[in-house]
Amino acid sequence: MDSALTNLAYLAASVLFILGIKGLTHPRTAVRGNLYGATGMLLAIVATLASREVFGAGVQGIGVILAGVVIGGGIGATLALKIQMTAMPQMVALLNGFGGGASVFVAGAVFLDATDPTTRMTVSTVVSGIIGSVTFFGSLVAFDKLQGLVLPGKPIHFAGQQFVSLLIGLGALGVGVMIVTDPTATNLYWVVVALASIAGVLLTTGCNFVYKLPVNQGNVIEQDQVKQVQKGMTPEQVEFLMGSALVKSDLRDTVRWDYVSYYRSPRDKELRRTVTVVFQNGQVAEVIGASTNSEREQSQPVDPPPT
Repeated sequence: MDSALTNLAYLAASVLFILGIKGLTHPRTAVRGNLYGATGMLLAIVATLASREVFGAGVQGIGVILAGVVIGGGIGATLALKIQMTAMPQMVALLNGFGGGASVFVAGAVFLDATDPTTRMTVSTVVSGIIGSVTFFGSLVAFDKLQGLVLPGKPIHFAGQQFVSLLIGLGALGVGVMIVTDPTATNLYWVVVALASIAGVLLTTGCNFVYKLPVNQGNVIEQDQVKQVQKGMTPEQVEFLMGSALVKSDLRDTVRWDYVSYYRSPRDKELRRTVTVVFQNGQVAEVIGASTNSEREQSQPVDPPPT
């Protein structure tokens, strides 16, 4: 890839990054800003891979790059289509963790591949390893707590936890100093990663990620109310029929209202049901999550769970 074309691609990517950051400053432009930033990152990565001929030159190298774009884009599109709005914190934590893990492996690969690493490189490698490891495992713990898989939502503490965390953090810094002093000790990099990973787990397990806002919707949405909502209705008409939604999301030309209700089944199991009204161009386009009458009759409404 020609150097002038590569520099032009980097310049365009920088402009897109700036526009993306500016767009993220307001909810109405956040989607566009996110798109600008993602496009800039894609452009920068493709330009780097092509100019360095990482996957070979010519059609072969471009083919591998495009295959990676298709696979990554497919995964992202699947997550975007299937993820629920209420599960966005979990997805953000997971994606944030992937970014941290990537920085660990990229920094390690560059460091191990260097024949004569400078002090500047070794310092940046150690910093990337520590921050990336803490981010990766801390984000995994946050995802687990938010999703309620293994760890409880409440903080986990044990005697001397802060002191142990401090010792592990100092240990990671100490091994990092050893790497800077002796860059040939490449195996110590993974010791830094291991210590920082443990520190990340200890720091996040002691945090409380589950916080439920004590918001009472004021009315339980019945099936009869949902049936009255028809395509083409305005937001004012829907609000008159169903009351104010618990969550309102404004995404470019699409507006989403979520009505959340808590019910108790005949087996005394607490259930949560969500009715979602989707507006497009100021009119109802779709109603999602409406249950049958028999379901409603077999359940009794309850108050939202306490915080």
